[in-house]
Amino acid sequence: MKFAVIGSGNVAWHYCKMWQQNGHECLFGFSRSEDNFKKNMSDLGIPYMETSEWNEPIDFVLIAVPDEHLIAAAQTVSSEFPIVYPSGSTDWNLIDSNNKAVLWGIYSFIHHREIDYHQVPFSWEASNDQMTEMVMELMQPFKDQLVLTNQTQRTKAHMAAVFSNNFVSTLYQIAFDILEEEQLPPQLIIATIQQLAEKLKTESPKSLQTGPAKRNDLTTLKKHIALLENQPQKETIYRLMSNYILEKYGHPKL
Repeated sequence: MKFAVIGSGNVAWHYCKMWQQNGHECLFGFSRSEDNFKKNMSDLGIPYMETSEWNEPIDFVLIAVPDEHLIAAAQTVSSEFPIVYPSGSTDWNLIDSNNKAVLWGIYSFIHHREIDYHQVPFSWEASNDQMTEMVMELMQPFKDQLVLTNQTQRTKAHMAAVFSNNFVSTLYQIAFDILEEEQLPPQLIIATIQQLAEKLKTESPKSLQTGPAKRNDLTTLKKHIALLENQPQKETIYRLMSNYILEKYGHPKL
């Protein structure tokens, strides 16, 4: 299939690379910044071109821009072009096109970092049979990773991803900062992080919960909170998380 792309960020680069590796061709692309597009997408051989100058037949347009710009970007695309977009949170009904599909890869895409796309789950929805066929053709090598979702399901899946990825990354950084304050290496906690991630493949987080809050070890909890008395944001997070776990396992809050 032949397509065009709007956007030049992490997701745009990876989707174009994924499809080009599987025999599809991106004929041209556009971004608000021509310089950024040429800098980020040049290694994929995609020429920059204003949308008004697109002069070759294409099967669809990939719109891979930040969510806050997605609706406006879709409005710049001629109605003759089907739209594919990779957003888990944008309201499906606000994309004004009769031929559209959402194909959201639930993964943290980082520019130029190698990814095994066969390990990425994709949430999808299509507006009609024609678009469904297009998605199936595009994603044929990855068909086992496709999960059909409606808008409500995608929004909640996006929220779940924020809890499990974005929030957890911040908690990891807090942990790393605490170790760094004592000139300790992050390797002290890497093993337990990896252990939990590996076990989550076969077990539920609930069954893997451990720690002082679960066992109602108030002495340890209060000792940790005292160590954070000069770091109110971290203390608030620690107390909030501890109270959530305490209450979940039938213990009084701090």
